[in-house]
Amino acid sequence: MEVLHADRCRTLGELIRAADAEELSLPAGLDVAQTSRSFALAARRLEGAGVAASAPAYGFWVPGRVEVAGKHTDYAGGRSLLCAVTRGFYAVSAERDDALFRVHVSFGLSGAQADATLQLHPEPAPSGEAEASGAAVQEWIKYPAAVARRLTRNWGPLLGVELALECDLPEGSGLSSSSAMITLSFLALATRNRLASRPAFPLLLPTDERLCHYLGCIENGHDCGPELPGAQGVGTFGGSEVPLFHSPPPLSPSLSPPPVSPSLSPPSPDIRDVRFSFLRSLRGDRPLSLTLVAPGRRWRHIPAVGS
Repeated sequence: MEVLHADRCRTLGELIRAADAEELSLPAGLDVAQTSRSFALAARRLEGAGVAASAPAYGFWVPGRVEVAGKHTDYAGGRSLLCAVTRGFYAVSAERDDALFRVHVSFGLSGAQADATLQLHPEPAPSGEAEASGAAVQEWIKYPAAVARRLTRNWGPLLGVELALECDLPEGSGLSSSSAMITLSFLALATRNRLASRPAFPLLLPTDERLCHYLGCIENGHDCGPELPGAQGVGTFGGSEVPLFHSPPPLSPSLSPPPVSPSLSPPSPDIRDVRFSFLRSLRGDRPLSLTLVAPGRRWRHIPAVGS
């Protein structure tokens, strides 16, 4: 498994210096200055939590996504046409030598911060300050907890990670921050524990599409075949992990969660760009709008109705 959207392994101190100098290895299409600042903030959050500058560390970027067509049709077994956006989560992980998964989150819209600690076993019990900063903060811990629960059930004992997140997705805006949280929690723990190097991994998850299906099953709690039995999910019917792994993409259909189709080319040769604009949003606060853009001209603007 390639660690997608990840800067190469450095020490935490080296990663901070690279972010400050805007020298991180980043996916194409991102604002280098803004992205570097976000990674630097996440890395310094770990530094402030007591992580040593010499600790091995990775930087991950996981995007949000927009449903171009088929809003929630995947819940009923249909298809959704999805694409990734250029906002998302900026995460820095540092290796631990125990079985603790410590997560430090910053919420871009409210400015709130939260910390929580999970034990890496099949029924992780969160502790920390997840309940201290309002309803949005109370909800977030269930996503890394679902990943910790499922990976320890499917792959056995795991070594821990210290993970700090910065996010510029509006909370509750429908840009799939929940699936992004599932994906980056998986990436951090899988990288720390070298899951891809285990003999069973390429046999059970031989393709990116199968891995995306597995991440959807982590979110919804379903089995991913008999060898990867389910565990408690997060209460949503996962499926947005496909464009999160295949970005910046051509358009991509979601899973329901299975089956997963390969990425698609845009549906018309006249469409070269899909742009998604949004305002400050906690679901229902402000409408979202979608603009499809052809070379040199606006092709069609679709205003949102209601939420």
